[in-house]
Amino acid sequence: MIVKYDILIKRCIRAVIFTCFFVFLNCELMAQGKPPRPPKPIIVDVITGLSFGTFYSATGGTVTVAPDGGRTQSGDVVLLSVGSTCSSVELHIQGEAGTIITPMLPVDVQLTGPGTMIFDVDSSDPVSPFVLLKDRKDPDPNNVVKLGATLEVGIPAANPAGEYTGTFDVIFNQQ
Repeated sequence: MIVKYDILIKRCIRAVIFTCFFVFLNCELMAQGKPPRPPKPIIVDVITGLSFGTFYSATGGTVTVAPDGGRTQSGDVVLLSVGSTCSSVELHIQGEAGTIITPMLPVDVQLTGPGTMIFDVDSSDPVSPFVLLKDRKDPDPNNVVKLGATLEVGIPAANPAGEYTGTFDVIFNQQ
């Protein structure tokens, strides 16, 4: 009797081992895939710099240059069509097609000249975030970003007539 149970137990153990072995072979093993590679750095070229054009103000207001280059005013600012012309910032961006770009627009940028003035870069075309359309090997004119800004204009004693200059940085986050 002991022999029969011994043989039966050995057969059961073999059956369990074979079953586990075949179940393991039929299982699909998965591992985490490779992480996505980071995008290559973008290249940014300045096509056109920012200019608010020529204007006059007795009590203050604002001058706004839209991304399309249009200029508007508020307060008692008078926009003049003589002297310097207005222009929005135009940047050509080159990078991998499909890269998502988010510009970080600067605020409280100071211009210096006979006085000081402050402006904010406050709009972009295309609207942020945007996707690069063509690869850097094939630059596309559609990969142009235009930035608009609003200048705070004070009274003539604080902002005397003259040429005002300054610089600013735009940070582009890419994904």
